[in-house]
Amino acid sequence: FLLTRIRIMSALMDVQEMKEASTFNEANSNFPLTKQLSCTIKGTVFEFVIQSFKDRIFVVIISAKIGRIGQIVSATMSRAAMNAKMRFNTRTLLGVADDFDIIHLLARQLLQQISKTSNKSLLLAVGWNKEIDMEYLPLLLKCIE
Repeated sequence: FLLTRIRIMSALMDVQEMKEASTFNEANSNFPLTKQLSCTIKGTVFEFVIQSFKDRIFVVIISAKIGRIGQIVSATMSRAAMNAKMRFNTRTLLGVADDFDIIHLLARQLLQQISKTSNKSLLLAVGWNKEIDMEYLPLLLKCIE
C-alpha cells in the first residue's frame, strides 16, 4: 500500500515542508521496507529514499536541483574490545574521498541513530551543491527522523 502524508515543519527550524510516502510488501518479506520523503530546507528541495535491507540501511539524499547521486559513503560500527565503546567508521565508495566533509558526518550521525535499534550498517548516497554546509546537517537529520 502507498501512504502519503504532508506535514508542515516549524519555520524556526528552516524546514518548511515535508511529504512522506511509505511502501511495504508484506506478501514477500525479501523486498526492503521503503520510505520516500521530500523536504524543503532553506529554499532547497531535498528528496530522500530510505530502504531497510536485511543487513543494511540504504539512504539516498539528493537536491532536486541536482537530481543525481554524486557520492556514496559506507558506514559501519564495531565495539572496541577493551572498553566496549562503539566505534563508527566511514569510507567513501564513490566520489570525492574527503573524510572531514558533511557527508561523512551525516553518515556517522545516521548510523548512530540506527545503532540504537539495529546492528545494520549504512550505505549513504548523496547529491547536492557545494553550497550545502554544516548548518544543513541538523536540518537534514530532522527530515529523516
